[in-house]
Amino acid sequence: MFEPIARLVGRAALCAAAAVLPTATFAQDAVPEKPAQLSILSGSTGGSWYAYSSGLIPIFQKEGITVTTMPGGGASNPLRISAGEFLVGFGQTSANFDASKGQGAFEGRDPITNLQNIALMSTDHVHLICLADSEVNSWKDLPKARFAAPAATTGSWGNFLAGLHAVGVSEDELNIVTRGNSGDNMTALRDREADCASYTSAWPVSTVTEVANSVDLKFIGLSDDEIAEVEASNPGFIAGTIPAGAYRGLDKDIKVYMAGSALMASESLPEGDAYWIVKTIYDNLDEVRKVHEGLKNLDGETMVRAPVFKMHPGAAKFYREVGLMD
Repeated sequence: MFEPIARLVGRAALCAAAAVLPTATFAQDAVPEKPAQLSILSGSTGGSWYAYSSGLIPIFQKEGITVTTMPGGGASNPLRISAGEFLVGFGQTSANFDASKGQGAFEGRDPITNLQNIALMSTDHVHLICLADSEVNSWKDLPKARFAAPAATTGSWGNFLAGLHAVGVSEDELNIVTRGNSGDNMTALRDREADCASYTSAWPVSTVTEVANSVDLKFIGLSDDEIAEVEASNPGFIAGTIPAGAYRGLDKDIKVYMAGSALMASESLPEGDAYWIVKTIYDNLDEVRKVHEGLKNLDGETMVRAPVFKMHPGAAKFYREVGLMD
């Protein structure tokens, strides 16, 4: 049974698909060798995952390894890691649950069963952003809008649909005028080629901030009952808030739902590599917290609470050594 993320982290603030050149499996009490290199598959440019991976690069590099980053997505990363294209990667807890069930964006595919967790890193807020003078004042109004939708193969699209269905609106009712990443869709709002857009990322999203500073926007939340409906549909979701002042034009807190960002791995990732990755993050938490607003509250207690997939044995070994797991 999957334990809902809400039960694991409450309302505390809760990540890089990496092709790892593996090290040998390490003995019980040996200090593992570091991997020779990491290629970090993150998220779309302008989103929190891309910022996370870019910020983690110098932290890993100071340990003497070569690190690069590649863009990815919440729906594509589990598929690529499961297929063996990468060994480690960012995953969104809501999309990971769907992947494990072969539903949502993974409908028609076999359930993915060969992924494991390394760490829960943060929570990502489902944003619904509209032009201030649009007719949209609630999610139920979305059929009135020209909608800039997330790409259909992304976690942002699957996360958005959970809220849409919770308010009783079908995707067939939407007037989708474009699909793209956060940069593409926010540009469409700025140029008044669309009225609304949605994107899932820890706030602040740089592309949203940029457009909000030049165009009047409004940010649309949900009711408690609507959020409860979303949470009931997928244990990877949790209720949350985007606070007043997060963006220009947001003058009061809005209630939203969130998905967790988990660092996950193929079950074939060597134990020594998983141990080294999580140890390096844990030993450098002060630096990691400065990478992005979404990571500012990261601690060991959060890292160990990744839901859906079981913990990778190498990561579990480290967590036990520091007293975070039994």
